[in-house]
Amino acid sequence: MEYIIFGAGVTGRRALYFLDYWRVACFAANSPCEPVDNKNVVSYDTMLKMVAEGDYIIVVASEKFYEEMVAQLKADDVDKYFVFHETDTHKILEIYPSYSMYKYSISVPYVRVLALQGISKYKKIAIYGDNYFLPYLIAEIAF
Repeated sequence: MEYIIFGAGVTGRRALYFLDYWRVACFAANSPCEPVDNKNVVSYDTMLKMVAEGDYIIVVASEKFYEEMVAQLKADDVDKYFVFHETDTHKILEIYPSYSMYKYSISVPYVRVLALQGISKYKKIAIYGDNYFLPYLIAEIAF
């Protein structure tokens, strides 16, 4: 499973590094453009073919056009997506587990917590509660 970032602008670039460069297969855009940070940018139609043939999570990454992009995905029956907002990179630190060390607060990302718990051995996982960042947690569990 990998991410495809739908939106190759500034927000897409921030999503690339927030989500982990190596987990992103490519970018997708409605308008053709050059590669972004050494990742190919495919057309919207190519992205749809990739989603039909593989196991991808679409990350909608645009502050201005995300509503239209989500509507576009829904119209094409794409249901494995979530919207990345630039502010997510700061807000998520507030809910990550954290600990203090040498007077500094250190946040532990979901991926680290899940790896330490050996979550891959479980066949079913229940999530109790809901918050704005649930799509990130679900994506990490899927990985």
